[in-house]
Amino acid sequence: MTNHHLFRIYSSVALLCIAMIGYGQAFEALPYEFGFEDAETTELGKWVLNPGMGVYDTDSLIDQWCVGEALRSNGDKGLYMSNSDGQNSDVGKRYVFVNLMTGEAEYIVGNPKYVQFAYRDFVLPTGNYYVSFDYISPNMQLAAGYVTFVQPPTAQSNQITVQRGTDVLPSVISPMLFPTAGVETWSTTNFLLNVQQPSNGQVRYTRLWFAWINSEADSIQQGISGAIDNIQIVENKSPMPTDFMGTVENCDHVVFQWNPTAERFQFQYRRIGDSIWKNRWVNGSTYTLQNMREGNYDFRVRSMEVQTDAQGKTDTVYSPYAYINNFNIFCPELHCINYSNLHDTTMARCTYGTTTTEGYEGNKDKPFEKKGVIDQGANSILSRHTVVWDTTATDPRTRGRLRMVPRGETSSVRLGNWETSNGTEAITYPYHVDKNSEILLLRYAIVLESPTGHSEDQMPRFILEVRDENGQLVDPSCGRVDLNPLSNDPGWQTIKGESTDADIVYKDWTTLGLNLSAYEGQTLYISVATYDCFLSAHYGYAYFTLDCESANIKNTGCGKEVMEVVAPDGFNYQWRTDDGIVRSTDRIVEIHSTDPTNWTCRLISKENTGCWFELSINTTARWPQAEFGLLYTPQNCENRYTITNTSYVWVNEGGKHIEYRDEDCENYEWEFSTGAQDYTTDPNPGYIIFPAEGGKHWVHLTAKNGIGEGACMSDTTIEVSVPRIGDTQEAVFDTICEGSWKDWHGDRYTTGGTYTFQGQDPQTGCHANDTLYLIVNPQDFRELSDTTVCYGDTVRLDSLWTDVSRTMRLVLPNRYGCDSTVIQKVTVLPEMMPIIEAQEADSTHPYGYIHITISEYSNVSRFTINDTEYTESVALDSLRGGIYTMNFYNDFGCSTSEEIRMCRYMIFQRWNDVISLKNAKYEGGGTFTGYQWYENGEPIAGANKSYYNKTGGLSENDYYTCLVTLPDGTQEMSCVFVPTITQEGQISLSPSYIRSGQNVVVFVPQKAQVRGYNTMGLPIFTTDIPAGESILPLSMEHGMYILVVSTPAGDRPFRVIVE
Repeated sequence: MTNHHLFRIYSSVALLCIAMIGYGQAFEALPYEFGFEDAETTELGKWVLNPGMGVYDTDSLIDQWCVGEALRSNGDKGLYMSNSDGQNSDVGKRYVFVNLMTGEAEYIVGNPKYVQFAYRDFVLPTGNYYVSFDYISPNMQLAAGYVTFVQPPTAQSNQITVQRGTDVLPSVISPMLFPTAGVETWSTTNFLLNVQQPSNGQVRYTRLWFAWINSEADSIQQGISGAIDNIQIVENKSPMPTDFMGTVENCDHVVFQWNPTAERFQFQYRRIGDSIWKNRWVNGSTYTLQNMREGNYDFRVRSMEVQTDAQGKTDTVYSPYAYINNFNIFCPELHCINYSNLHDTTMARCTYGTTTTEGYEGNKDKPFEKKGVIDQGANSILSRHTVVWDTTATDPRTRGRLRMVPRGETSSVRLGNWETSNGTEAITYPYHVDKNSEILLLRYAIVLESPTGHSEDQMPRFILEVRDENGQLVDPSCGRVDLNPLSNDPGWQTIKGESTDADIVYKDWTTLGLNLSAYEGQTLYISVATYDCFLSAHYGYAYFTLDCESANIKNTGCGKEVMEVVAPDGFNYQWRTDDGIVRSTDRIVEIHSTDPTNWTCRLISKENTGCWFELSINTTARWPQAEFGLLYTPQNCENRYTITNTSYVWVNEGGKHIEYRDEDCENYEWEFSTGAQDYTTDPNPGYIIFPAEGGKHWVHLTAKNGIGEGACMSDTTIEVSVPRIGDTQEAVFDTICEGSWKDWHGDRYTTGGTYTFQGQDPQTGCHANDTLYLIVNPQDFRELSDTTVCYGDTVRLDSLWTDVSRTMRLVLPNRYGCDSTVIQKVTVLPEMMPIIEAQEADSTHPYGYIHITISEYSNVSRFTINDTEYTESVALDSLRGGIYTMNFYNDFGCSTSEEIRMCRYMIFQRWNDVISLKNAKYEGGGTFTGYQWYENGEPIAGANKSYYNKTGGLSENDYYTCLVTLPDGTQEMSCVFVPTITQEGQISLSPSYIRSGQNVVVFVPQKAQVRGYNTMGLPIFTTDIPAGESILPLSMEHGMYILVVSTPAGDRPFRVIVE
C-alpha cells in the first residue's frame, strides 16, 4: 500500500511529473528559451518526464523529474528530482509499510541504483547550434546530452528511458555534460549541437535529454536533489559572451562587464520574483546600472549581429545568454547596522573558541576567546562565520524546509556549522542608538541537534546579548536571550536525525524586538553566539539578520475614517484604552480617526514577559507632498541629471494648510523612463543617467506617509527633453549676432572664424574632434531727431508710444535676425493750468461771473473768452446766461479749451399753476423777443409767452426752464426752477431746487422753527421764524437736504436739492 502515484497528471502545472509529446515536422522557432514557468504551459506539454515508469514502479522507484517551485535557478519554477511529487526537492527511495503494532503507514528510506530521464524532441534545420542550461547537483549525479533519429525512433533514442538496477548511462548515448555531482550552487554550461537533415524528405529529430543517476546505497534521504532551468537553443552564428561578471561599486551603481564577442549586446535583468525582464541595448562590453533597488537579481547578456547573406538579405542573429543568477545588491548606507560585512572589524568582530564539558555556565565566555573570521563559503561545513547571499537557498539538514535567507531580506549570516567538535563562535556589532534605531530587530532561524538525556545547561544553543561600552549587560533580564530546545519557547520543529540519540530540531524564521530607547545617544554592543553540545557530540548553528526601527506606532490610514495602526515588529502586544481593558493582542489594530479615547500599546518581549514598554498613538494625519527638481549635469559622456528631493509634510490645523518643510516623508519611490535605473526607494538618489541617444524622458516620484494600502500618497512627474550625447567628430556651422557669443567645448567665442577642438569636452566628458565655423552678423542702429509735443499728445514709434518725456528704444530683427535698434528722444511740454472761478446766477446772484487767473506756474501765455483775447488775469462779472468758451495757449503753439454754460435766474412762481419771467425792472430779468418753455428738459408745445400757465396746476415733481431770445437775436437758457405748491394758509417752502448760497422762501401761518438735516440724518442748523413769509439763505455744499418746519400743529418736511 502506498500514498504516492507517479503517473499523476495535474490540471495545473504547479507540480508536474508526467507529460507526453507528439511528433510534428515543423521546424522549431528559434531562439528557443524555456524556464518551466506557468506562462509556458504549451511548451511544457512537449516534454516527457520519467519515461518508462509504470504504475507498479511506485513501490520501487519514488524519485521523479517534476516541475515546481522547490528548486529553480530563477523565475518561479524549475525541473528537479523529487520523492514527493514535486512538493519538495528531497530524494531517496522510500518504502511504505504498515506498522503492525500501530496500524499506521511508515516510511523506510533507501536508495536502489537507477537512472531517471527527462527529454524533449526538436526538429531543427541543418546547422550548428548552441545548447545551454543552468543546473545544480549537490548530492547525486546529473548528466545531459542529445541523440538524433529519423522516425520511427531508433534503438538509440529508445534507450532514453528509466534504467533500473544500474547507475550507468546506456552505452549507446554519449553525454555532453558527463555525470556530475557536488555542484552546490547553480551553474551554467553549454555544448555544440550539429544537425544534418536528410535530403530524401525524411525528418531528423533531435532529442535533448537530462539524466538523474542514483548510485547511492545508504539510507540517507537527501534534502537537495538536482535540477535544470533556463534551457536555450540558438544558432551558432554569433559567439556567446564569456567571463560575465558584475561588481557593486557603491550604492549608486553596479558595473557589469564581459569579454566582447560582438559590437552590440542585449542586456537584461529582473529582480528575483519578477517574471518580466527589463531590456537594455548596449554598445561595447560594459554596462552600468544606477541606483538599483536592494535585493537579488538575475542578469543575462547575449551578443547580436546583423548578417547579410549572398543574396543581400539581412538577418539579426543572437548568441545564447550568459547568466549571472541570484546576484545580491546590498546598500549598507540604507541600514542601521551592516550585519553582512564580517571582514571590517569596525563593523563586526568575529570570534570563536572551543568548549569543555562544564556546561553553558562554565563556557559562556568561550566564543570570545580567539579573534578571526572562519569563512569558507555558505555551503562549507568548515565555515563558522559566513554570509548567505543566495535568497533561494534552503538548509540541507532540514531537508530544504528552512530558507537560509528570510523572505524580504537580501542576505543572512550563518553562525556556526554542523560539525560536532565542541565549537562555539560569536559576532559582536557596535550599535549606535538614535531616534530611528530605538528598536533592535533580530530575525533568526536555528538548527540544532537535540540529544536525549542532556540537561538544558548541556544543550546546543543560540544566545543574544546587549552590552554597554564597559562590556556589562545593559539589563541582565531584558538584555539577554537564550534559545535552546529545552527553553520555554514555542516554534521548534523536529526532523528524525541520522543519529539514534538525537533528532534535528529547527526553529523557522522568527522576529525578536528589543527596546533600547533608554540608551538613545549611546553606542551599545550586540553579541550573537552559538554553542555546540557541551558533551562534544551534537552541533548547533543559526542564521540571523539585524535591523532596527523607531519606537513609534505607524499609522497606515493617514487621515482615513478608519485607520490601521501598526506597532513595531518583534513583540507580543496588548492594546488598551483609557479604561484599562485589553482591546487587542494583534500587531495591527483599527481605530476610528474621531475616536476620543486614548490608546496605548504594551509591547512585551517574546522571550521574557517581564520585559515590556508602552507606546501611545498619534492619529493626526501628516500628509506627504512630493516635490523635486532636475538639473542637467552631464559627466563622463553620460546624460546625467542631478536630482534634488524637496518633498515635505503638511497638516491641516484648524482648517489651515501648515507646511513642515524640514520634515521628511516616511517613504519614497522613484521611477525612471529608460534610464540606467528604473526604480529606487532611496530618499535622495543623487542623479539619474538617461540613454545617450536622448529623447523624451521622465522622472516620477511618489512620497508616502504611513504603510500599506491606506498610506497617504503624493506624486509628481517631471518630463525632460534629453539631448543626444556621445563622442563627436563633426563640423559645426553657427552664426551669432554682433555683441553676442558662442559657448563651445568650455570656451566662449565672440568673433567670427574657424576654430578646432580636440580632446575631452569639459562639459560633457565626451571625446571630441570638432571644427567650428562661426559667422558674426552685424546689428543695426538708427537714432531719430528729438521731438517735442504738447501735454496730452502721444508719440508712436512702430509698436511703442509715450505721453511722457522719455527716450524710446525700439528693437526689431534685421535681415540677419539680429537687433535693429531705433532711438528717439521725446519731450512732453508741461500741462497748462490756469485758475478758473465761475458762478452762475441764482436767487442771491442775479448775474454770473468768470474769474481767470494766470501766473508763471500756469504755463499759459494768452487766452480767449468767446473770441476776446487776453494776456493776463481777468475778472468778468454781471454775465448773462449762455455758453462761454475759453481757449488757452502757450508759446509753443499748444492749446487747451474749457467751456462754461451759465444760466440766468429769471423764473418766478406766481400761483400754483403759473410761472413767469422777470422783466428788465428786476435783477436777472431783461427784455426778450421770443420764448420757449421746457418741462423736464422737453419743449412744451405752444408755450411761447413770457409766462406759462399749466392746466391742472404745476407739480413739485417737475422742473422748468425757458429758452429766451434777446433783441440782438442771441438766445439764453434760464436756470432750472422747481415749483412749490401751497394751499391757502398752509406751510410752504420754495424753491426746492437751488444753487449753493441761494435763498429759499418759507411761509408759515404762525410762529415756527426750521431744522436742517443732511442725508445721513445729522442736524446742520436750527432757526426760528415768525408767522408769515421768511427768507432763509442756504450756503451749503451740493447735495440733497431735508428742512423740517415745526409748528404747534406738527412737523412738515421739505426736500431741497443744492446744485
